[in-house]
Amino acid sequence: MLFAEAMDELRMQPNIQIFASDIDNEALDFARMAVYPDSIAADVSAERLKRFFIKEENTYTIKKQIREMIVFANQNLIKDPPFSRLDLVSCRNLLIYMEPVLQKKILPLFHYTLTHNGVLFLGTSESIGEFAHLFSPIDTKWKIFQHKEYVRERINDYPRTPFYDVLPTPQGFEEKRVPTVADIHHLAERIVLENYAPPCVLINEQYEILHFIGQTEKYLAPPTGKASFNVLKMAREGLKYKLSTALHQAVKQEKTIHSKGLKIKHNNSFRTVDLVVRPLTESGFTQGFMLVMFEDKTAPEPIQTKRTSAKDSVDPYAQSLEKELQSTKEYLQTTNEELETSNEELKSTNEELQSVNEELQSTNEELETSKEELQSTNEELVTVNSELQKKIDELSRANNDINNLLASTEIGTIFLDINLCVKRFTPPVTRLFNLIQTDIGRPISDITSSIQLIDLHNSAKDVLRTLARKELELQDKKGRWYSVRMMPYRTLENVIDGVVITFVDIGRLKEIKQLDRLATVVRDSNDAVTVQDFDGNILAWNKGAEFMYGWSTAEALAMNIREMVPEDRRKEVDELTKELKKGHFMKPFATQRLCKNGKILNVWLTVTALKDAAGRPAEIATNERDVSELKQLREDWVKG
Repeated sequence: MLFAEAMDELRMQPNIQIFASDIDNEALDFARMAVYPDSIAADVSAERLKRFFIKEENTYTIKKQIREMIVFANQNLIKDPPFSRLDLVSCRNLLIYMEPVLQKKILPLFHYTLTHNGVLFLGTSESIGEFAHLFSPIDTKWKIFQHKEYVRERINDYPRTPFYDVLPTPQGFEEKRVPTVADIHHLAERIVLENYAPPCVLINEQYEILHFIGQTEKYLAPPTGKASFNVLKMAREGLKYKLSTALHQAVKQEKTIHSKGLKIKHNNSFRTVDLVVRPLTESGFTQGFMLVMFEDKTAPEPIQTKRTSAKDSVDPYAQSLEKELQSTKEYLQTTNEELETSNEELKSTNEELQSVNEELQSTNEELETSKEELQSTNEELVTVNSELQKKIDELSRANNDINNLLASTEIGTIFLDINLCVKRFTPPVTRLFNLIQTDIGRPISDITSSIQLIDLHNSAKDVLRTLARKELELQDKKGRWYSVRMMPYRTLENVIDGVVITFVDIGRLKEIKQLDRLATVVRDSNDAVTVQDFDGNILAWNKGAEFMYGWSTAEALAMNIREMVPEDRRKEVDELTKELKKGHFMKPFATQRLCKNGKILNVWLTVTALKDAAGRPAEIATNERDVSELKQLREDWVKG
């Protein structure tokens, strides 16, 4: 996140790759998931949470932008080969758990891992110890160090790194070219330096000679045995100890050190030399380089004249001491030479082992590169797998939603493929077809059905041929009515991939239509049809009642049936209500009713008790027919 913020601030988009290594595979697996609990909100700012994380229920998932920067790798810092060409190594609070011997092995590996001017970031309780020649401090408080160029072919116990890969020119193939003006200037400068400037050498911080200037054979001589360019090993007798002191002072004080009047033995004679050691501290130069200059102060030899010594004899005791001292020096010299020979042999063996180690290191690096590539591929596969798993979960949820939706509609549905074989069906359809899960893939013509008079296979074939919707109303063997609808199955790409058949139970709809027809008959009947509760309150009033009694529907619904019954007939109504409430059947009978205009009508009354869902009498329905004219005709017929 810090790198991403810095890139936005600098308006730069470099390719950043972070290698996060550990020896714990479980920790690496957890880290690769990039999922954190919502408690990180206490430590991460709201702005960073919004920018770099995706909130999912009780967790935060790192965004792909940051996740792709990091490669998680299993690495044993002690045994596995290190990474190479890194710009930053952050190893905080790890070295404190290691012994000093192991620390001395790890720190040079960090130096090898870093590029030139790369940065090493340690914990506050850790340090680089004796490896100050490999790292220079940037911030001592926060233990931030910078890679230091180490101009040397190899480091002890450290893979050799060719700092200067210079291929030798084969003999006999030197390129011939015409000298330029710059070459002539360089030649003139070299002649002046060799003849008039004091002889000097350029050395690095390990006192290895990098360059000779002038004639230095009076002061330096190649050592016996294995070749070495260490200036202290090449210093002549009388110069080594003063030179060592001057070098240490120059490094410590970072200033030029002068040592005058040194006596150096050369060709069995002594020369007087002034020694100057100057550190190269100018800006732009790598720290640790020094210039060692030799100024010859030997006085010219005086003309020799023959003189007679005052005392020709030599003290025998002094001569004995000198011989003994010379013998001791020769013995020490022999011992030193033997010791140096043994050291050189050990160094030779060590370098051979170092060479083998380098080859193994190179092989390990190639394997590590392959490992990283495989790891990167694995990371990509894990990411793709996670995305696929997420899609599968979404598809599973959508499938569950569809199943629940189809089940909740109580609509039987069969999905057929292009060959009219069953692909899928909903549970309600099993009431009509003998379908089980193992029937998926079977032709629909092989499935038996309880629906009469239908050839489902040919009907579906017609739908596929014409691509036209087909609707039918059919009855099953139990008498239930269904609306059957067939239509082509279309994909998102508008490709016909089968047939969808739905079966909707319309039995209730049929009943409602039948009741609607009956209601129309009742509403338009010439007889007075009413509905009342057991307290006599009128609940329904048809047109025939309006015409017969004169009250409108609105007026009648506000009345009680007793208001329409003459006083001498009201006891009859009470008895009738009691019998109906008990569930008794009542035969039609003749009675009287009052009209709105006060006229009394003779009516033929049919009474029925309406029951509720529990089968108990709840309301009273009446059908009343005016028989006044019939009664009058009967009376007239009797009288005639």
